[in-house]
Amino acid sequence: MIGLLRSATNDNLSTANGRIPALVDNTSGKPKRVFEGASMQLYLCEKYDKDHKISFPYDSDEYWETVEWLVWMVSS
Repeated sequence: MIGLLRSATNDNLSTANGRIPALVDNTSGKPKRVFEGASMQLYLCEKYDKDHKISFPYDSDEYWETVEWLVWMVSS
């Protein structure tokens, strides 16, 4: 199950830079913390969009164009 973090007081869910994760993926045993918009998009697409219905195959021209826009978005 993927859920939004409800409590900001759970120290087990803090990240290396002290931010509160935006989502926690509990589908693979150990909870996977993911924060920041671009990271969440890349993670969710890679993990759950195997048929590339909303994303592009890794290393395609379209994939790298998407990464370029994501990097541009977070660097602005």
